[in-house]
Amino acid sequence: NKNIKDLGDIEDFNFLLEEFHKLLNPSSIEYKGEQLSLQKPKDWDEKKYGKEEWCSVGKPSNFPDKYKSDEELFNETIDIIKGTYIEELINKYKLFKTRCAILQPKKCYTWHFDNWPRIHFIIQSNPKCYFIFGEQKKEYLEQGKTYFTDTTDPSGHTAINASWFPRIHIFGNVKEFEGREWEITEDRKLYNEREKNKDMQLLHA
Repeated sequence: NKNIKDLGDIEDFNFLLEEFHKLLNPSSIEYKGEQLSLQKPKDWDEKKYGKEEWCSVGKPSNFPDKYKSDEELFNETIDIIKGTYIEELINKYKLFKTRCAILQPKKCYTWHFDNWPRIHFIIQSNPKCYFIFGEQKKEYLEQGKTYFTDTTDPSGHTAINASWFPRIHIFGNVKEFEGREWEITEDRKLYNEREKNKDMQLLHA
């Protein structure tokens, strides 16, 4: 699959699991829409805009336009993961707008495409959890591994959890991978908006 590359095992996966359960487990910290922001803008103001761990989940109307349009601004780890192995992985791959997402059993995401490709660290998964890209076959991302995924393909993708257990990924955006670079041009922004508007028109038809 041209959209996915297996980057091998997470070197200290057991340590990563320990940090997840101690710091990012939903019993320890409140998620918003089953997601948690792990990076924030350097000038994030919790009093104005809310908790830093929710800063990149959705685009509330009171956010400044710069936060809505520039994902690269979300490049500083939130306080609770500073000095952790999670932060080390974020820095190693030069990630921005990193999040932790839980896809609950018998759930899926809408068909969509993203602004940037991503690196995924698979915290919890099983063979009944998988990606579907365009017309290609389903792809299982194995627990304990790191993957590159090009989710910018306009043919779209989704993730499906057809199991009885939560699927948990930590993932962040990247600007370059193996000599290839991505950027958000004005044409790309307009294209993205047109495609999202089509989805909204279908939703409300």
